Amino acid sequence: MKNLIITAVLLLIAAGCQIKQSSRPLTGSIAVAAYDSSGVELNGGRIYLDGVERPETTPDTLRDIDVGLHRVGVKVQGFDALEQDVDVSDAELSEAVFYLTPAQYGYLLVNSDPPGAGIVIGVRLSDKITPYLFTNIEAGLHTVSVFRDSFLTLPPALDSVFVPPEDTAFVDLTLQRGSVGSNVGNVSIDFTLPDDFGNVINLHDYRGYIVHLTFFFKDCQPCMDEFPTIEAAYRDYSQYGVQIIGIDPMYFDDQDDVRDVRENLNLSFKLVMDEGAETTRAYNVIYFPTNIVVAPSGEVFYLKVGGGLTYEELTAVFDRLLNSEPG
Repeated sequence: MKNLIITAVLLLIAAGCQIKQSSRPLTGSIAVAAYDSSGVELNGGRIYLDGVERPETTPDTLRDIDVGLHRVGVKVQGFDALEQDVDVSDAELSEAVFYLTPAQYGYLLVNSDPPGAGIVIGVRLSDKITPYLFTNIEAGLHTVSVFRDSFLTLPPALDSVFVPPEDTAFVDLTLQRGSVGSNVGNVSIDFTLPDDFGNVINLHDYRGYIVHLTFFFKDCQPCMDEFPTIEAAYRDYSQYGVQIIGIDPMYFDDQDDVRDVRENLNLSFKLVMDEGAETTRAYNVIYFPTNIVVAPSGEVFYLKVGGGLTYEELTAVFDRLLNSEPG
């Protein structure tokens, strides 16, 4: 009888400790290609998924895309941008094929007070400084901001302006000098770092947008525990222009480790490699993870040291900034 009781207890324990296999995420792929009106394939066009620029360029295939409806866009220099909805099915290849027409051009005059600021159009800092008249800019809607070291860009830090064909649009933005640093209220510290796809990521390119910086390394378990939460917030808020950049100081990791983190957790936000940890030290990051949210103005708005970041906490910060920024 005693043996029967022991056997029953062991069976109950085994049943309670049974390992459940987690189901894989439902994903598919999208093949993206662009052609001109005569049917010639256009190479090197920028690809956008749900409003966020991808590292791939045309023609290419976007892989591991969540099932469901997505908005895919293509922009090729000298042609009008186009978008279309694509329905992604599990383990299936969908197609997004674009036939582009030549762009029309207009003029854009950008001023800032004080002058001498770099002009950010879209998510790229140009080599022009204010005041400047662009005489050959594609007609259509553009987002414009200005960046200058040690200055905040006052709200509205991002101006959406329509450039009419063969006519002139005007943008006037205001800057305010601040103190550069890593504390809340400081002007965020600018950086230029490579990502795991070989692209160069500049913080100044995202002036006018909300940018969440998260400092991590592969063997930091609290970092890995937070990443699915951060990814969920990114997928929900990237449509509003929110940018997320994971920064690895590369104390212990190499490029393969960073790629492993992306692949193992199915991450779509940017991961950059801070070789030499210069940016990590500039932000006074000692504990991992450290999360910093930069406002569209360039101001450090939120700082959390250590793990435990929740979806509700992070998205509440995004909502506060989105609701406070005019436009």
